[in-house]
Amino acid sequence: MIVPIVASAAEGGVALHRVSLRCAHGVFARQWCIRHASSTRRNPMENLLVQGVAAVVALAVYFLPSIIADRRKRYDLLTIALFNAVVGWTVFGWLLALYWAFQPNPPKNVAGEIIKSRKIVSMRTFSTMLAERVRLRSSRTRR
Repeated sequence: MIVPIVASAAEGGVALHRVSLRCAHGVFARQWCIRHASSTRRNPMENLLVQGVAAVVALAVYFLPSIIADRRKRYDLLTIALFNAVVGWTVFGWLLALYWAFQPNPPKNVAGEIIKSRKIVSMRTFSTMLAERVRLRSSRTRR
């Protein structure tokens, strides 16, 4: 005899297709019938396609900080991508990589920038001291 079997609310409350009455005896048999009925309803290629799309979406979300860093033309893209790949599985690591990807590009040559700014400061100091010395000498010669 064929009867409809409806899953309980604890099992999701999903209506399943008709299965034979002998399938409904016992908890294990009923669970097997529910799993069997839900897995045979779809086309296997459809399941594969859904799983493939889900995997692509999951990878895109996982590597979102690396994608953003690439789109923003970050100089340290490889560092961000490696950090994201290694530590991104933790929520904190993923959020840190996302924050890092949104930061502006660092200067290419930090040491050169520091040396350049020091030279400018020292030249400015030297120029003001030289101007002061010239002013003092000119004031001495006028006396």
